[in-house]
Amino acid sequence: MDGYRVATRTASDGTTALASRNGIDLTIEFAELTGVLTAALQGRAAVPDGEVVVYNEAGQIDFALLQQRRGRFQKHRTARGDGPFEDADP
Repeated sequence: MDGYRVATRTASDGTTALASRNGIDLTIEFAELTGVLTAALQGRAAVPDGEVVVYNEAGQIDFALLQQRRGRFQKHRTARGDGPFEDADP
């Protein structure tokens, strides 16, 4: 697949966190994926590892669309003032 590799940590209470293969927290960026597996796990904790992909209108996986989505998120995140350096001392 052509996407972002993501590990999804789901606790037995359904709390979910997503992380990249480099350990970057992607939970907020892909918030719509949190809780997707909760019902299927039936109260069990799990750490599924998979690929986040975006399909184009033709039903094909499109990495460029995923990058565009990520770019829009990063711009929005920075504009809100919660970028990676917001809490850093000058």
